[in-house]
Amino acid sequence: PMATPTTFTTLGAIHDLPSNDDVLDRLKALARNILPQGWRDWTLINSIDLDFSVDSTVLNKLQFALPADGIARAFDPAATGLKEHPYKDMKIKMLLLAHKRTIYLLVDSTSMVYHPIFLYRLTSLEMYTKLMRVLGINQAQPSDFYIQGPNNIHVVVTDELVNHIKDESMFSVDIVQDMNGSEHYKLVLKPIGCQAPPG
Repeated sequence: PMATPTTFTTLGAIHDLPSNDDVLDRLKALARNILPQGWRDWTLINSIDLDFSVDSTVLNKLQFALPADGIARAFDPAATGLKEHPYKDMKIKMLLLAHKRTIYLLVDSTSMVYHPIFLYRLTSLEMYTKLMRVLGINQAQPSDFYIQGPNNIHVVVTDELVNHIKDESMFSVDIVQDMNGSEHYKLVLKPIGCQAPPG
């Protein structure tokens, strides 16, 4: 699969993104009080462009630029101590704070194993790119992308539709190759369970 182009941002730009999360707001306040002058101009790789995950075996080696006691109080303002296992959970939660929505994709109905897809930008391109990656299909191959709607109609996936998908929605996927033998695909996401199609 083709790699997604890497973009750069600044720590200040990330800090200024709106949030509706009390923990994230407290972490931002901690950063403002702890980090050295000029921290807003630090240049970073925009992690939403990466297939980003941290192996659990290396999680204990992961270091943050914020003090552990401050992180603990961001999650629990009344905290007076910090144990290893809760701190590991905090690290995982901090890595996931930026994502806005998770969908679960059932690729093989015989195994009943779901693949999580973490969405940050809530755009059709982001969802399409990550779906193709999970399916192992070259992103350069032309494909039509739909979600199954009422009465089994195929609804074109747009940014607005992705914004209306509920968090932790589950889908199966049908992959239909062009009958003419070309490498053109039709991808159809089918909602699983009693959830209503987005709209």
